[in-house]
Amino acid sequence: MKLLVRLAILVAVAAPAVAQEPRATGFTILEGTVHDSLHGGFAIGASVTVGGTMRFALTDSLGRFRIDSIPAGDHQIELFHPTLDTLGVRVLTPPVAFAADSTVFLALAIPSARTVMRAKCSASGEGPGALIGLVLNADSEEPVAGAEVRLWWIEVTVGEKAGMRQQPHQRSATTDESGRYKLCGLPAELSANIYAASGSDSTPTLPIAYAAPGLGMATLFLAISDSTAASGAEVRGVVVDSGGTPLAGARVALATSRDAAVTDLAGTFVLSGQRSGTQTLLVRKLGYQPAEVILNLTRLEPREVTVRLGAFVPVLEAVLV
Repeated sequence: MKLLVRLAILVAVAAPAVAQEPRATGFTILEGTVHDSLHGGFAIGASVTVGGTMRFALTDSLGRFRIDSIPAGDHQIELFHPTLDTLGVRVLTPPVAFAADSTVFLALAIPSARTVMRAKCSASGEGPGALIGLVLNADSEEPVAGAEVRLWWIEVTVGEKAGMRQQPHQRSATTDESGRYKLCGLPAELSANIYAASGSDSTPTLPIAYAAPGLGMATLFLAISDSTAASGAEVRGVVVDSGGTPLAGARVALATSRDAAVTDLAGTFVLSGQRSGTQTLLVRKLGYQPAEVILNLTRLEPREVTVRLGAFVPVLEAVLV
């Protein structure tokens, strides 16, 4: 079930100037921007739709959108974005009045982390952070209901008397009918491990981290054992250095597979016949810092990725002569 967020919206209406004598159409134009309050900046590729019509538009690199040919009348505006889908949040405005032959300006936003956590998590004496996400079937991208999501981390404290102490913590949740889960009462900043399991199927153990104000998101792709193509995923891409130059001879492999590829002179690689699901891609090359990239693999289409390796700077211990 999605949380419905009704926005307090900023609307401005501009009527055409009489001196221009525009041709009356009886329709309205909607223009505006979508801000990403969760990550900062503008929401790119968000879909803005006009209720009761077939009119919609996608935001550009500056979060702008424009929709024309909107029938006059009152319409609700709805915002769609992958972030909202992961969080299970629906953004819908109150009815907006559209007068014929006018332009309506509208400011929309993806809710902030504090707004989402306040709506999703009840107040408790535990930590202020939360982790919210989805578990999907890797080969169909359908939600997996009843999957267990387990999170664990180690809290390190240093005291004058006790010295350094390591306290393990563990939390778990079960996905609902829409494949969604939430873990509330977590630390405001967290570096942990996570995995999802359903029956005998599970994802690998994966690293996850988030910073203040304390909202993390994770969509986990689970390979189901009865899938006929559980090992039919493909990942391909290119390995480059910090300046974008292709690197030949880098070793590329998935953490759960014995298969490996070596990049060619163009820095490209292909790994075929891999197991679907959320995986960790390991990239190594002598003289460069190793890289680990979390990927969601599916047999539906190849996964393409660009991996950037930083130069390795060795630090040698001092030697007394």
